[in-house]
Amino acid sequence: MMKKQNNKSIVIGVIGLALLVLLAAWWLARGNPAGNNLAGVGDLGNTASSTQLASVKVGDQFPGSVVFISDVQLPNGGWVVIKKDNSGQPGNIVGAGYFGQTVKVGEVAVSNTIEGEQYFAVLYDDNGDSRFTLGGDRPILGSDSQPIMTNFTITRNLPEVKG
Repeated sequence: MMKKQNNKSIVIGVIGLALLVLLAAWWLARGNPAGNNLAGVGDLGNTASSTQLASVKVGDQFPGSVVFISDVQLPNGGWVVIKKDNSGQPGNIVGAGYFGQTVKVGEVAVSNTIEGEQYFAVLYDDNGDSRFTLGGDRPILGSDSQPIMTNFTITRNLPEVKG
């Protein structure tokens, strides 16, 4: 009798673990529910290997204090810096988050974002102090010698994603 109970508990545990793994895989694979804003991709000019590419993808977001990063490629690690739009160009910084070289998705804490406003996610190198400093950390430049970045909008009207 005890053996049947233990086997049943093991089977339920294995099924629960499998469901958890499937849920995590679905969440990672679903990508960006609001779109696929992919920043320019470029060589990391100040690295030993010029074949390493950096990129960032951020979709439109709900208003709030977090920006979800759908995909980031920072082969040497670095910062995703969120900046408020200033006449079509990145303006004041509202948040920054460090992403290690193996981290591909995540979130950046920001001061509250506002419905209808535009923001930019800009990639920066870390100068080695593990803190974001505007003067010390430099933007990562793409093949066009411009900072690698993407823009997104704050909106409550995000499309529904199925599957």
